[in-house]
Amino acid sequence: MAVRADDLVKVDLLDRYVHARMRLRAVSSFADNPNLRTCARCGDLVEMRRDLDGWSLCPACGRYA
Repeated sequence: MAVRADDLVKVDLLDRYVHARMRLRAVSSFADNPNLRTCARCGDLVEMRRDLDGWSLCPACGRYA
């Protein structure tokens, strides 16, 4: 989205930068942790636990996903 230079304010630029950094950090933390997934049953983004047989267990709803 293009914005004219006259319409930009330093606060807007800082706000855009901070939000972009937050999005980038969220994506990189998701890539660093392969156990962080969205549960197919409850829809929460959680770190899946593995049981003794290797199945993934959602800590939010307690079901296998």
